[in-house]
Amino acid sequence: MAHYDLYQDLSLERSKSAAELANELQVRIQQLAPGANAERDKLQTAQRILGDAQRRSVYDAQLDDASAPTIDIARLREIAAMQTQSHASQQGWSEQAHPLNRTYNLQVNAAKFPVSAQRKKEDSLMWTIGWGVILLGWIIVGFNILVVQFSSGAESLEAAFDSAYSAGRLVMSIFMAAINHAAMYTLLSMLWGVRRYMGRNMA
Repeated sequence: MAHYDLYQDLSLERSKSAAELANELQVRIQQLAPGANAERDKLQTAQRILGDAQRRSVYDAQLDDASAPTIDIARLREIAAMQTQSHASQQGWSEQAHPLNRTYNLQVNAAKFPVSAQRKKEDSLMWTIGWGVILLGWIIVGFNILVVQFSSGAESLEAAFDSAYSAGRLVMSIFMAAINHAAMYTLLSMLWGVRRYMGRNMA
């Protein structure tokens, strides 16, 4: 009994690559009428075999071997169902490498977080950075004070308006600096307390 020749039955050029055959068969599948289930199944089976380089090599080798077991519909389905490396790679991309499905691991060295009870705040980089942020707020206040000071001597209406605007900006900057100071100091104190508590437990 002769082998089932997909190339001849579907009028496909055997010289084309697997990717080219897969695209050609996909176009045919998309052009099928909604009720052409048998034809769709045949084309999808052919696409899985001829559109995959490893499955195609298995099929071609058996197709060219007259002494090999006959390629029938059942054998075609077996080849189409084979798991190949290229198929696994495509699954790996869609399920693992896709940015929306990728898992990101953030590693933190927890051993450096605790501090000993004897350590001073002045020796901590955390407090140094925190005080720098607090100081920045008060530097802005100082700058606004200079602006108000230099604009307060003007006598025109425009200068008076500018002075009032500068005074309002000064009040707002003092308010924001005070909030920043209180919030940052509270946060630093809480973190420092947790770090010292953890340090005592690890001692």
